Amino acid sequence: MNRLRLSISILAMTGLFTASSYAAEPTTQCKIGEQVHFSCHIGEKILSICESDQKLQYRFGLPGQLDIKLPSSFAQQNSISWGKQLSPRGEVEYYRFSNQGTDYIIYSGIRSEAAKSGVIVANGVDQSARLGCNKFTSFSDDFSPLGKLKEEASNQTDTLSF
Repeated sequence: MNRLRLSISILAMTGLFTASSYAAEPTTQCKIGEQVHFSCHIGEKILSICESDQKLQYRFGLPGQLDIKLPSSFAQQNSISWGKQLSPRGEVEYYRFSNQGTDYIIYSGIRSEAAKSGVIVANGVDQSARLGCNKFTSFSDDFSPLGKLKEEASNQTDTLSF
C-alpha cells in the first residue's frame, strides 16, 4: 500500500513539474544548438542575436512568431557590422544589421551612469524607432567580432545618440 502511494506521489510530482516547465516564459528567439549572444524582452516581444558557427543573426518578435530575421540566412554576414562608442560619459557597444536601407542597431552600454540596451531602427540618419529592453542586457563574451565582421569607425554613429 505504501509503495502505491509513493508511486502515485512521484507521478503527480513529475506531472506537475512537466506542466510547470511548459509554462515558463521564453527568454530567447535562439534555437537549440545556437549560442545566445544577446537577448532581451521589449514589451511582450523578444529581441535576440543568435550565433551559429561564428555567424550572427538578429531576430525580433513574439515567442515563436518572428517579425524580423536578419540576415535571412547565417551565410549572409556582409550586412552586419559592429562598433563601440567611447566618450567621457561612458561606452556603448553595438551591432548593426542592415536591410534594404534600414538599419537595426542593437546596443548595450553605460552612458552618464545609466545602463541601457535595446534597438534603434534607422533609415539613413533618421531614427524611426527606439525600443529599450525591459531590463539592461549586455552582449555575451563568447563571440568576438574581430576579424569576422566589419568594424565601424567610432564617429560613424555620431548622429545616433545612444
